[in-house]
Amino acid sequence: MSSRPISCFTVLIIAIFLAASAFAQAKPPAQDTGLTSYVEFGGTTNSAGQVYELDSNIGYKLTEHFAMDMGVPIYFVNASGSTTGATSSSGLGNPSVNLRWKYLHPAVNFASVVTGSAPLADSKLGLSTGRATFDWTNRLDHSFSRVTPFLEAGFSNTTSDSRLSRALTRRWASTHIFAEARKRMFGNLSASAPRRMTFSPSATRRFSAA
Repeated sequence: MSSRPISCFTVLIIAIFLAASAFAQAKPPAQDTGLTSYVEFGGTTNSAGQVYELDSNIGYKLTEHFAMDMGVPIYFVNASGSTTGATSSSGLGNPSVNLRWKYLHPAVNFASVVTGSAPLADSKLGLSTGRATFDWTNRLDHSFSRVTPFLEAGFSNTTSDSRLSRALTRRWASTHIFAEARKRMFGNLSASAPRRMTFSPSATRRFSAA
């Protein structure tokens, strides 16, 4: 995919994000419902190369406890020249839909997200497995001032690290690990700093389904 469509799509996502933010600020704060949007950037690097992901979502919060959104990630892949079968590319990932529930309580907060994605991205470039994916993640947390310990547990047929890694080599897209459902559990501690920065060291344990 050429850089021109990607640049146009990025500008469009940013414009939608700014418009949604302005619309949300214009509405009276009496009801905690309305349009939602966010843009998240992340990546991974190893001996095979680097993969960066720009993830943009826009949705609607229907009630105090339920919301839904959809989005399409953009991947930027820079493969190492020493990696056999590696390929550098950029392109759109699989579009996804998220259903979100949350319940806030002074003792502990609970959130649950169900995500489904359609295999519309280019599997030849490693941007898709060529099959639909799902993910169900649940989270418990409690804030102590600026520190928020939390626990996440979920079930999915793919993982975020393998999703990024497979973009480095095309052969990842057809390996059996994506056909197996995987359970996972995260134990984390988040600490917020001024200007809305968050630090989240984590410990992760994954279990392959029988």
